[in-house]
Amino acid sequence: MRRVLLALLLCFACASCGRKGTQTSAPVARAPEATPYEFLDTVLKSLARAQTGIKMVEDASTQSDLVDLMTANQNASIALRMAENELRPFAASQDSTRRDAVEAILNGYEMIGNSLDLQLRGYEKIDSARTADALLGMRKMVSDGRVAYQQGSAVLIDAAGLALGSAIVPSPGDSSQHIALNLSASEKAQLLAATDSLFGADVQTVGDASGPLAAAMVMRKWLDQEWRLAR
Repeated sequence: MRRVLLALLLCFACASCGRKGTQTSAPVARAPEATPYEFLDTVLKSLARAQTGIKMVEDASTQSDLVDLMTANQNASIALRMAENELRPFAASQDSTRRDAVEAILNGYEMIGNSLDLQLRGYEKIDSARTADALLGMRKMVSDGRVAYQQGSAVLIDAAGLALGSAIVPSPGDSSQHIALNLSASEKAQLLAATDSLFGADVQTVGDASGPLAAAMVMRKWLDQEWRLAR
């Protein structure tokens, strides 16, 4: 029975990156407004750090040792919190679209965090179980964790579009007809290169993806379009 339920938990191993309890964040002081390039660069780095945590859980899913699984889970939780902290200063941005993007990304991280929290609780329940009755409710826990990850992933994908949208401005000299990215050609190229460096070949792979990687794929796709540039 323990083996079956452990296998169920591993089925949603990629659906987790969380914390125990509800975090209360301290007030964030208003920082000098970052440029669009600086903001998008930070978003990509935050997503990459969060994806590192997801990858830890995915890689550990091939293991059967609970210690290895729980260690990966908790290391992923730390990576996710670090990803959150990278973005928190932008929650005080004067740009409403940028604020909305940050709020959405942090909400997505929280949902993914709840998923990993459920996964960890499942591992702990298996570890302490001495009878089959002690494992009742495990399927529901697994289902709740998978849903939390899927919802968090969807939020991150939408948030990626908002983040890029914060850099869109009326096109200089033709503001009534066209829009532009508030970036220079060099900044756009640097962001594309950074995305490829941070996420590797997976970010350009056509196919199913989820979580922070899927959000990065959306950002890269839209960045790589033929844009008018405002700088």
